[in-house]
Amino acid sequence: MPERPIPVLAVVGVSFRRVILHFFQLLRVMALYWLIQTVLVLAQTFGASLLIGSPILPVFMLATMVLIVVAMALGVRAWLRTTLLGGSTVLAGQAGSRSFLLKFLLRFAALQIAVVLVPLIFVAGAFAPDPSQRTSDLTGLVVWLVATGSAFVVVAYFWFRLALVLPALVTGDSLTFRGAWKLSAGNGLRMVAGLALIAVVCLLAFLPTTIAVGALSPPFDGPGANPFLAAMIPYFVGSIFIQVGAAIAISALAYYYRILRDQPDPLAVVK
Repeated sequence: MPERPIPVLAVVGVSFRRVILHFFQLLRVMALYWLIQTVLVLAQTFGASLLIGSPILPVFMLATMVLIVVAMALGVRAWLRTTLLGGSTVLAGQAGSRSFLLKFLLRFAALQIAVVLVPLIFVAGAFAPDPSQRTSDLTGLVVWLVATGSAFVVVAYFWFRLALVLPALVTGDSLTFRGAWKLSAGNGLRMVAGLALIAVVCLLAFLPTTIAVGALSPPFDGPGANPFLAAMIPYFVGSIFIQVGAAIAISALAYYYRILRDQPDPLAVVK
């Protein structure tokens, strides 16, 4: 039994409330970072198709990936700051210094690469169905789905436990990865359960919205067809749901940190 068990339902509830009640604050804080990420992803997608066979392609892909990670890190930092300290609060002291900003960027990048990207790429490659084995296509697909799903659970477990360093840095707390691991002992599965609950609720909201948007979008072919809009409208709707879901998960991370640091009134929604 952990020293301070996380109340998962309470944290998920207050995280949703934080985003819903302050949705326009979320847009104001995060819009620029979301726009940058979207532009970079589109540039990466269309640029890669234009640069196929060019020696510049690897450099271009690496540069855009680095910029995407930086934009993600700055967005996460902005929303953590808003959740923990309030929308009008300016970081002061060490938390607002360049050294703490650099630490945040480096630790966020380390988490994304070592804890998320490398394991998922390995699992996806190691368990991908072999297209030459036609008779075992279904079995291979099932194995791949189970392996990938299990990898996501493991990644979420490690990420949330170690990512406590991020809200710590926002508040000027020099928590290390080792300290974060020790602080979150016994709560890892609770953190994963919180993420799963957030994902399920967002998915249940996303599906009917996608169906409605698809019905209103122009068709891919036939009279009035517009393939570009038919593809881009669902993409942007999906992106909005992903970003809002991510903001809810980031809020949950902030509340996890406040609870585990035994801060007063840890589930208070700061305006």
